Amino acid sequence: MSGLYVGYRAVPARQRAFLRLAVPALLWLMCMVAAAIGWTTTRSWGEGTWTTEVHTLEGVLTVDPYAVVHTDEGAVFLVDAGKVGVRGSIASLAGRRVSVSGTLLERRGGRMLELLPGDDGVRAIGEAAAAPGGTMQGTIGLMGEIVDYKCYLGAMKPGRGVPHKSCAALCVRSGIPPVLVTDDDEHYVLTGAAGEAFNDVAAGYVGRRVALAGDLVIRADVKHVRVASVRVVR
Repeated sequence: MSGLYVGYRAVPARQRAFLRLAVPALLWLMCMVAAAIGWTTTRSWGEGTWTTEVHTLEGVLTVDPYAVVHTDEGAVFLVDAGKVGVRGSIASLAGRRVSVSGTLLERRGGRMLELLPGDDGVRAIGEAAAAPGGTMQGTIGLMGEIVDYKCYLGAMKPGRGVPHKSCAALCVRSGIPPVLVTDDDEHYVLTGAAGEAFNDVAAGYVGRRVALAGDLVIRADVKHVRVASVRVVR
């Protein structure tokens, strides 16, 4: 009988003291973990959408500084699958009327089409045609975060902030247009001071809060900034 377990024997004083502290602390920790999981899974990272339905659009193609098809409903930026821009592969069709097909990303008036592979993605349907020109609006100063346009529009969630920094840098270096997103979620497509592609410079600033200044240009329904200066701010 010496090996019999006595379940009603009193808990030693030292163990009682430990349990009085440990049990409430453990319950508190479990509540905090549950709250953190709930916050991260329900937090909204933006209103960007990416449909799986294939869309076909028609318009005039421009590729400088970034690939865009100018439709009757406005400008739609073009990219390839993955973290790759499409400017070089379709440059021969610049200035012509084209038909483009792919999946559509949208957010706050910005639109982008991830093209289907090969000739299924873009084909010429007409001769040279005029594309909308840009209108200078004067110098502007802005603060916000530089991100890649594709992920911001809905390819990734979150498409901005520290968790997305390395992805944004890769996308921008690979030709995805860089944009500045302000605190009120307005976005501006960034170019160099002469209107050229800004990818190489922008890649060094993604995921950080910056202040920039330059000329505001409205082309079709898209706001561009020809960046004259940019610096990191805290």
